[in-house]
Amino acid sequence: IGSGGFGDVFLVEKENKYYALKKLKFILTKEEKDKYDKLLNTLFKINNEYIIKYYHSFVENNYFNVVMEYGDNTNLKQFIQKYKIKSIYIDEKIIEKIIIQICLGLKEIHKNNIIHRDLTPDNIFIDENNKIKIGDFGISKILTTSKPYGKTIIGRHHYFAPEIEKGEKHNNKIDIYSLGCIIYELFTLNE
Repeated sequence: IGSGGFGDVFLVEKENKYYALKKLKFILTKEEKDKYDKLLNTLFKINNEYIIKYYHSFVENNYFNVVMEYGDNTNLKQFIQKYKIKSIYIDEKIIEKIIIQICLGLKEIHKNNIIHRDLTPDNIFIDENNKIKIGDFGISKILTTSKPYGKTIIGRHHYFAPEIEKGEKHNNKIDIYSLGCIIYELFTLNE
């Protein structure tokens, strides 16, 4: 159902229920796998209606696989594009509903000491009732008391906070900057 820089995502079915299976394109080192396992263990515990649910991970043929909730096949980017093609603006009530949901999802993510680091319209799924779910935590980071910041330049340039652009230490506030970019895009239909 999709491909990205870090892996391919497949639609799988088990007992008449659909799931997304993300298969990483590269083999993780032990250190990378440990970091990813720590992130996934936190994501497995999160049960929030605005965040894609993570269920299970496993290694098969030396590739890391993650089973998660299937977020339909429409993301916020495609949603915005439909309005842009029609040359009509999104109703402010719809935008308000979307922003509130993203904020509630981010609140839960940040409560669990996670920085998303790739919050973009591509990684926010939306259904026909304008209900959203934040997904794709592939480059997320867990903040710890010993390291309450990140420093890696990672994510999509267009949604970079100034701290990332400058290669400075950053925390979960970079997700709020990305949210601001998304809000701008929802109102203007422009990146």
